[in-house]
Amino acid sequence: MKKKLLATLACMALMSLAFAGLADARGTSAKVTIKANTIGFYGYVKSSKDKCASGREVKLFRITNSGKEKVGTDEAQANNDGYMWAIGVDRGGKYYAKVSATDNGCDAAKSRILKAEL
Repeated sequence: MKKKLLATLACMALMSLAFAGLADARGTSAKVTIKANTIGFYGYVKSSKDKCASGREVKLFRITNSGKEKVGTDEAQANNDGYMWAIGVDRGGKYYAKVSATDNGCDAAKSRILKAEL
């Protein structure tokens, strides 16, 4: 009976380590917001860890009939409420922003699609 209990506990301990490893492999989540103003778009990169928001490269894409077109990039920088980015554009359309996953464990994120007339 003792051996069976010890074996069960050992198995449970190994399983918890395996699941903890999976959680670490997933990385730290991030979120990208997007808003329009009179000269383009801006937003924030948000994360529970500063390293996953500060200095992240934000790419702005315009959705076209043939797919997507990269319009510009900016680096998210500290600004009152968080880490802000801003990219000017010269025409309206449907746009979204995204950040790529990083080598230091930060997940990729994509904003909602925003239609704007400029």
